[in-house]
Amino acid sequence: MARPGPDPEQVARAWEMHTQEGRPVRYIAEALGVPKSTAADWVKAGREAEEYIGLLDRAETRLRHSVTLRACQAWLVEEFTGGGSRAVEMVPVLVRVLEREAKLLGLDAPTRVAVSDDREPPAIDPKLVAEVREATARTARRRLELEGEQ
Repeated sequence: MARPGPDPEQVARAWEMHTQEGRPVRYIAEALGVPKSTAADWVKAGREAEEYIGLLDRAETRLRHSVTLRACQAWLVEEFTGGGSRAVEMVPVLVRVLEREAKLLGLDAPTRVAVSDDREPPAIDPKLVAEVREATARTARRRLELEGEQ
């Protein structure tokens, strides 16, 4: 049987304390009378919920824009097919509207390309590697000495 999730009101209170009041998890745990790990889980759940809300908001905005663009498309197509004197002028406008919709919906998004280097690493003399490491260590020690003198 699945364990019940956290109380949404507690999560909201913990998230509010964390984001609006700037309280650390330790303070939230003490204030709400729960273990630190529970408070941390609630803050994490609040963060995830806020990210999800952002996704929903962006999806709603895309939907509104898409509906508007579809209405523009319908009007432009009607004007074009009506054969009016401005029909030829409508083609570039319709193309721009279609391009905007494709961009909005991510239809023209580039595909991911993985770049890798399959070449063999160059052969480096192990003595050279040891010397470079030692030189780097000496430089770091010298910087610490100079900072200590200031």
